Amino acid sequence: MHPLLRRPNALPLLALTLLLLSGCVGTKEASWSDTNRSQPEAAGLAADEPQLAPSAAAVNTALAQGDCVAGRTALDLAFAALAQQGIESDAEKLAYLDAHFPLPNEASYLHVLLKCEALVGAEAAPLPEPQEPVVLSVLVAEEIAALTQSLGQTGFTLEPALAAEIEGYIVQYQTEPKFRQFFERSLRRARKYVPLLAQPFAEKGLPPELILGVATQESGFNPTARSHAAAQGAFQFMRGTARQYGLRVDSRVDERNAPLKAGIAASKYLHDLLRQFGDVTLAIAAYNGGPGRVRGALRRLGPEVPQTFWSIRSALHAETRSYVPRVLAAAIAGKHAARLGFDARPWPDVSQHGLITISHPASLDDLARAAGITRTRLIALNEDLEPGDTYTPNGVVEYPLFVPAGTEAQVEAVARAVAATQQRQVRTAASRSSSSKGPLYVRYKVQSGNTLSGIAAWFGKSVSEIKGWNPALASRSLQAGEVVYVRELPRSWKRFEHRVARGETLSAIATRYRIRIADLKAWNGLRSDTISVGKKLVIYTQADIRSS
Repeated sequence: MHPLLRRPNALPLLALTLLLLSGCVGTKEASWSDTNRSQPEAAGLAADEPQLAPSAAAVNTALAQGDCVAGRTALDLAFAALAQQGIESDAEKLAYLDAHFPLPNEASYLHVLLKCEALVGAEAAPLPEPQEPVVLSVLVAEEIAALTQSLGQTGFTLEPALAAEIEGYIVQYQTEPKFRQFFERSLRRARKYVPLLAQPFAEKGLPPELILGVATQESGFNPTARSHAAAQGAFQFMRGTARQYGLRVDSRVDERNAPLKAGIAASKYLHDLLRQFGDVTLAIAAYNGGPGRVRGALRRLGPEVPQTFWSIRSALHAETRSYVPRVLAAAIAGKHAARLGFDARPWPDVSQHGLITISHPASLDDLARAAGITRTRLIALNEDLEPGDTYTPNGVVEYPLFVPAGTEAQVEAVARAVAATQQRQVRTAASRSSSSKGPLYVRYKVQSGNTLSGIAAWFGKSVSEIKGWNPALASRSLQAGEVVYVRELPRSWKRFEHRVARGETLSAIATRYRIRIADLKAWNGLRSDTISVGKKLVIYTQADIRSS
């Protein structure tokens, strides 16, 4: 039984506890502002009311001395006196006491009482300290000032309209279910990647909240995310920029999907953009829209116009115009998650865990068994995984996996065995595909909007066969950019790469290869019927094509 229920007259105080936990009663300021301030005076009460003053004074004295028993008895008498004057709500009674008989150090009666009650019996959990009400305009102004100062940016002026947009996106994360779900999922995944990337960002003079802000807006910390513009990975690098910052991108490996390597590259890129533009908002805009577009917009400003993001905002793409305040909103909301109603846990101490990298999807049950823990515990250590996952993510290059310290060697041995087995399977399939008698296989790259049933239908296979060849798909949905293996195809299957010539249309190409336009668009992630000259299209067909 709860300790509060073991004491006489405990039920009213338990009700107050529930009121506090449900947000109906809070600190002194919140309680008093939420009540009808005129009601006590309308009821004819005064601070020196003979029936009330002694009891209130006794409550004050007892609680100031930490005597919960005496304080509880005195509070009952004070409540009775207030009830005789027509005040029935416990919240209003406490608000009146807070206003007319304040406790030392501006503590509220309810909070002190509950702290006392939490000490009664080992079963009672300690109560958190009450949070001060958050004034978003003040928080945003303070955090932007702190961010710019930490980056050595002097004289930055936060435009009121930009501040209002940042505040609006924070409120959106708090109140709109779709955006709150997205932000909370990003925050959960960030609990792995922010601590791992904090040091590389710090070496470039960048605070950890920038990791959270940028990766949340780019991908929600999804290491295999792919955009309609062919940017890829948690930090959404284009091919050229990725290679410029040391990531390998070729037909065999795409390190944009290596979350730690991509994060380190992002820290270097952001650092260079900050040096180039000297303004954090311009650097963030350039990360999304490209430094060339930002430079061009700044050049077109007149000499009397400040060289700021707000001055060139109208010249940027709509996505970039909203990207900057969204990044800043995510950075602030993540830094002050507890105050804003999100996951209040501190970042995990990564030095307390072992860390290995997984090169091929592996069974979480096998990895957990090697670590001497359950799959549920392994997922709890790696919060970027979903509760129902059974395999490590497909398509992630060098996936980082936390394991209990001291178990790294045995878990790595299992991961290496899985990788060796899968590589043998690929080599065997490749050997068969080169044989005149063996079946073919396809490494199909998933496009946005593809479905497992659609892929199965294109290649004449069942969904269960596709899942059998791709074990990671047994417990989750497809992700754009990942590779799905389709095996045991007949020798009549062909994969073509067609480069679009001047004057060609999707209809003409589809007719030439005897395929459907809808399939051609789905295989190549095309959202419209417009195609550019020189674009390479992937085509799968069993038709006997005689290329001219």
